[in-house]
Amino acid sequence: MTRRARTRASSRAPGAGDAELAATLAEVGAILDTPLAVLMGTEEERAQAQQLAADAAAAPAMSRLAEVVAFVGSGRPATQAGNLRVADAIALARRLDTGEEIPERVRSLDDLPDTAHDFEWAAAAGFLARSTTKVVAGPLAGDIERDPLQRT
Repeated sequence: MTRRARTRASSRAPGAGDAELAATLAEVGAILDTPLAVLMGTEEERAQAQQLAADAAAAPAMSRLAEVVAFVGSGRPATQAGNLRVADAIALARRLDTGEEIPERVRSLDDLPDTAHDFEWAAAAGFLARSTTKVVAGPLAGDIERDPLQRT
């Protein structure tokens, strides 16, 4: 069951009088869990869906988010604010290769605005989880690598 289906199912557990609602929720859940390619009617539609997924994955923002997640990996030390420490922030800025100029003196992630922007988006999207001691891959980190046409 996908996260979306679990959220819907747990938000309201249907009782005996809600059989129609339960059937409808089950049908919607089954559709949401169906790989996109299976939902396409023709080979042409499948090819278009595959191209669309490839284009989305190749979008600069998506590739930068994936790089942030890959950089964090199984975890990096964090500041009290839950951000990357300076050495890691600089290393991430170089890895992202956005053309951002790295100042001679970097005091925090905020001194690298492009890198900070990508890091904040990754955290806001659930691709990263932060604490006052560590930044780790978040609950949705695997989704950034997963092919939407082969969803399971």
